[in-house]
Amino acid sequence: MKREYSEPTHSQRDQQTTIGDLFLELTRETQLLFREEVALARKELQEKTSQASKGIGMILVGAVVAYTGVLSVIASLVLVLAIEIDLWISALLVGVIFVLIGASIMVYFKKKLVKESYAPKRTLASLDEDKEMLRNQIM
Repeated sequence: MKREYSEPTHSQRDQQTTIGDLFLELTRETQLLFREEVALARKELQEKTSQASKGIGMILVGAVVAYTGVLSVIASLVLVLAIEIDLWISALLVGVIFVLIGASIMVYFKKKLVKESYAPKRTLASLDEDKEMLRNQIM
């Protein structure tokens, strides 16, 4: 018995082309989606870095204020040695006040800095959604 080779019918060729086109479109859309996710992650990380920089800056401001207080405390010790009671009490009070102000600024902004999560939450959520969407389209 001799087998004959037959050309694919018109509907079979359309179906093959359509499947190929679908895979090509899926590839393009996946590439675009990946680029958009990378751009979103980059933007989100820039925002988080900016927030962290502001917090660190305020911690440094607190450290400078506390350092000013330490200098005042040192100045008061010098004055104590000089036995100028009126002056050393004044310098000591100013020093303690600056130390307390500086310490409170540092503690406040350090707590605020630690509370902040620096993970790109929107990007991670979007990637989870994309993963589910791709899984549903493939299945």
